[in-house]
Amino acid sequence: MYSHNFFIILTFVPLLIFCLKFTIVANFLGIYDLPNKKKKLHSTKVPLLGGFIFFLYFNIFFIFDILYLSIIPKNISLIFLCYTNIFFVIGVIDDKFAVKPVSKIFATIFFLIFLHYTFGDFYLNKIYVASFDKLLTLNFLITLLCFLLLQIAVNLSDGTNGTVGLYSIFWAIILIYLSRNFFVNIILFLFIITLIIFLFFNFQSKVFLGTAGCNYISIFFSVISVFLNSNQIIPAEYFVSLFFIPGIDMIRIFILRLTNKKNIFFYDRNHLHHILHIKFKKYNSIAYLLICICFFLISIFFINKSFYLQFLTICSLFYIIFINSYIIKK
Repeated sequence: MYSHNFFIILTFVPLLIFCLKFTIVANFLGIYDLPNKKKKLHSTKVPLLGGFIFFLYFNIFFIFDILYLSIIPKNISLIFLCYTNIFFVIGVIDDKFAVKPVSKIFATIFFLIFLHYTFGDFYLNKIYVASFDKLLTLNFLITLLCFLLLQIAVNLSDGTNGTVGLYSIFWAIILIYLSRNFFVNIILFLFIITLIIFLFFNFQSKVFLGTAGCNYISIFFSVISVFLNSNQIIPAEYFVSLFFIPGIDMIRIFILRLTNKKNIFFYDRNHLHHILHIKFKKYNSIAYLLICICFFLISIFFINKSFYLQFLTICSLFYIIFINSYIIKK
């Protein structure tokens, strides 16, 4: 056990060295987020290397665990490595070459289908819909849609320092509490540490997540969620409540852009984190986190009720109408 703990601590050494060399790596790869007064809040170019923090650490951890420690079941380690690495690479390509959104979506769908056929039955199993008092089987197509939507939602939420990092820590803590699964909780605990390391540099504007980082975080939680649901550890409703705020803000943004006859992937500053930045300035990420926490705590009282879907519908309508009205008045 002590050797395992020593190894886990040791695996953070190359990560910390990497974090001290952001500028060198960014110059070598040519991956920066350049300032743009119309679209960006920062005034200097910032390395888009946040995703490399998670990529570097968990590749070291999972590979050494497969070869020597066997803390995590090998099939789970392989699934994590394949899913996260593929979508991390897609993100790096986008950060480097600014790939068109439609191309990224097609690439995401293609590799999700490929991974599905590679790992067989790794998809959401069942969800209990209390309103209909029956079990609905979710096939792979629904799982694919959930993966895709969470990826888009996390990317759309990344616009101010700390926002994605803070609510990702919240997600991880909740899943640790709900799952009570030994190896899943180890993975989540290590993920929280890497998020804290990222946030330390992100709040100083020394590094941004970029598409690679957002892809890594979204696919990480997608894989965790599918595992916990397919093994009947956590009902799918908890994941809906947990990911609700970035998800419903994504839907609101798409509705707003469609009503304004704009491309749904057209950049604007009407996201929730932008609104909160206007109201709370540097504390916007904390405000975003508090909204996520409050909604989840309220929603858990309705999860096992017959009107859970009605509750979500009412919350969705209220959120979309209220925020869009605020934007129009502004």
